[in-house]
Amino acid sequence: ENLEQKNDINKLVEIAQVNYFDKKKCSPGYPRISIKRGEKGKVLVSVIINKEGFVDLVELVESSGFKRLDDAAIKAAKNCRFVAARRNGVAVRSKAKVPYNFVY
Repeated sequence: ENLEQKNDINKLVEIAQVNYFDKKKCSPGYPRISIKRGEKGKVLVSVIINKEGFVDLVELVESSGFKRLDDAAIKAAKNCRFVAARRNGVAVRSKAKVPYNFVY
């Protein structure tokens, strides 16, 4: 990752509330083994969303404490499509934090 890309990421529009294109696709599967073992918790991921609303990058911000749940959240975020952020009516790249709560 070069400096230009890093600066590009810092210039991204930060969105407080994401709008989903298809929320179902964004929902993580709850790993069966995690349910069996009583693993639950909240995972927070950071996503970089491109102009088409697809995810370019996902990073774990806050772990649930269970790798399986973290991985499920990251996978869900990668499969997600969002409504692209707009600046002056033009679609722009953006970044957002997306929480996933694993409870049953």
